[in-house]
Amino acid sequence: MGSQELNVDDFDWPEVKPAFPPNGVWVTPEGTLWVERHVPAGTPRTYDVFGDHAQLEARVTLPEGRRVVGFGKGTVYLAWNDEFDLQYLERFRRPAGS
Repeated sequence: MGSQELNVDDFDWPEVKPAFPPNGVWVTPEGTLWVERHVPAGTPRTYDVFGDHAQLEARVTLPEGRRVVGFGKGTVYLAWNDEFDLQYLERFRRPAGS
């Protein structure tokens, strides 16, 4: 069996993307809503943070390669994988307004 090069034009693509990525919406213990934005491939994940009355309060860009896995009071938990696929957990203080 010979190798066959993949061509992106050979795939069926949807007409539109969903409003946000799968598992891209989180609610913090304080009730703020984090909604992941669609960003170009290879760029860090970015979240719009909404507060009371659905007002945009902040935009948060995560460190490269990180993903949100949970929230605590005033904190956000991020995970990332190394080159051996070992997973690491980090805790950060959330920025004001998030």
